[in-house]
Amino acid sequence: MKEKTNSKVLVHEKEKELLQKGKTKFPEGTMFLSKMISKLGNLISESKFKPVDPDMTINDYYDLKKYGVEGKAIHTPGHTEGSISVIIREKHIICGDTLFSILPNSVYPPFANDKKLLLESWRKINKYNCEKFYPGHGNVFDKRKFIKTLNRKT
Repeated sequence: MKEKTNSKVLVHEKEKELLQKGKTKFPEGTMFLSKMISKLGNLISESKFKPVDPDMTINDYYDLKKYGVEGKAIHTPGHTEGSISVIIREKHIICGDTLFSILPNSVYPPFANDKKLLLESWRKINKYNCEKFYPGHGNVFDKRKFIKTLNRKT
């Protein structure tokens, strides 16, 4: 994607080396079935991809204004150690796998390496008061669905 679009790649410093090596492990499961899938997936194969050298790394926060985007990247660990989310115009959040929207009444991900950190990231996200959430899996959802799951998990 970097080559085809000539775009810049941003990664959290804790995942920079994985990106450069071109491989990663499947995150742990958060439920019985996803735990089994994770273990099986890691036994069968390693997730491999074409290595990429990132242009930028973040620790906790990265302002995107200098790239013409009214937004910021924030560290939202839990799914993986270096998960990040992008908040646009203080209203929209591209949350990737920090939140899933595949079940009708929950946004809890089936895979996360650290459930405690995941919930801390959710509390951090909640402080931004975003209205629309764009997950890595499932449909776009609103704040009500997020709050409903957050309240059940905390």
